[in-house]
Amino acid sequence: MDNVLLLFHGRKHRIIKEINYKTSKFLDPDPNSGSDYQFSADDKYLANLINKRFDHIVLVASPLTLQLSGIVLDNDELTFDGELNNQLYLNIRSLLKNDGFMYNQSPFLVGDYDKLNTELYVDKLYSYGFIYESMFKFGVHGDNPYVKLKKVAIPTKTEKYQYMIDKLDSILFVKIKYYSYVYDEYVTKKNC
Repeated sequence: MDNVLLLFHGRKHRIIKEINYKTSKFLDPDPNSGSDYQFSADDKYLANLINKRFDHIVLVASPLTLQLSGIVLDNDELTFDGELNNQLYLNIRSLLKNDGFMYNQSPFLVGDYDKLNTELYVDKLYSYGFIYESMFKFGVHGDNPYVKLKKVAIPTKTEKYQYMIDKLDSILFVKIKYYSYVYDEYVTKKNC
């Protein structure tokens, strides 16, 4: 991969063979990491500080506390949910070129790869204008695959609603045609 920004990773960390180190940049706040940029990835002015756009952004070892601004635990099921760190994902979006790709493991994982928690992450990132492309394995990171997401236009409220209807249709086989009609009518009246 060329023209990559690696977040939470420096040149002194473990080498990732899929990345071209000659054309890539590294962001890690640790001054001993050998990174090109020593800022926090959720710095409000990060896009201005870096002033470059990338084809790929990889969150290599991102702390859970930086990815999530709020966590909801369910101890009975050993799963959790939460709110994504808005500033972090807006920064990633602004640093990516149009049709660029973001790679990350779901911050909702507990232990090994879990399809439902990965889907939760993908669903939440849809609101930020990222759609699921595929799963991707970096050779250095063992069995847990990364989610590869493509940057697209930020969806409208109606598109977000349709996304959730389609999700319900595919998961629960629920049809919500009436509610869709009522919602569309409400949105039309509100916007006029």
